[in-house]
Amino acid sequence: MQSEIYTSIRDRLQDKLPELLYVDLQKGQLDLYRQHENLPLPAALIEIKQLDWLGTAGGYQTGEAVISVCLYLNKTADTLDTTDQEIESLLLLDSQEAIFRALEKLSGNTFQPLIRVAEAILDDPDFVIARSDFKTSVYDDPSDSYILLPTAPKSEFTFSDN
Repeated sequence: MQSEIYTSIRDRLQDKLPELLYVDLQKGQLDLYRQHENLPLPAALIEIKQLDWLGTAGGYQTGEAVISVCLYLNKTADTLDTTDQEIESLLLLDSQEAIFRALEKLSGNTFQPLIRVAEAILDDPDFVIARSDFKTSVYDDPSDSYILLPTAPKSEFTFSDN
């Protein structure tokens, strides 16, 4: 169910906002980019922040999920020129609106249409970050097959007599 939410959002962002150079699940990779590489910008990182299960209805477990999409942009206005700052501000606001429009009413087999609940501009030394939060109702069908947790491949060792 969470993978469906993530892939649906990722695919929609890539389809509706082709100018995004990087779209991924938020999994702490920003620290790696800060230390070793440059993050391809503009970028969007998707995070399923919270999933609260409420109960069951008709054999399904239902809940509420909060999903954040953080849009990472270059800090371009490094001058005190008010014209540059005004342009950067308007582009940032337009970018948040573009994320909302791309994801508006997106739904899937296990989640209801996304509803925008909050937006914020986050303080960061390296990037301009625009966060958009969405809420959705989710449901899980108990008849679905079990998903196994990923495991590391087993290594086999052979020893030879020398």
